[in-house]
Amino acid sequence: METLKNWDTEYSEYRYLWNLTAERKRMTEVPLHLDIELTNHCNLRCSMCWQAKYLSYPKGYMDYNLFKKIIDDGSTNGVKAIKLQSRGESMLHPKIIDSIAYAKKNMAL
Repeated sequence: METLKNWDTEYSEYRYLWNLTAERKRMTEVPLHLDIELTNHCNLRCSMCWQAKYLSYPKGYMDYNLFKKIIDDGSTNGVKAIKLQSRGESMLHPKIIDSIAYAKKNMAL
């Protein structure tokens, strides 16, 4: 139960800082949150998606060692949250399960 209380407190502090930075009332030395694009592959062709219509560039997957370095650097510097998506579908990455497990084990929260 103690761990849950600590998590609640840390999460509340994170969200408080998030709101302050969103309102430009405070700057942090490092980002509070990182968007990490594990891949730019997508298995869908949604009619409303700009990626399906307008982008034609090489597709690929982020190297797993690069992902671990991003997580390690972020954790060391106090990054509190990540999101594993951007233009692509992260679930298509061959190491998605390993990536989630690594981030969960090594992130600050």
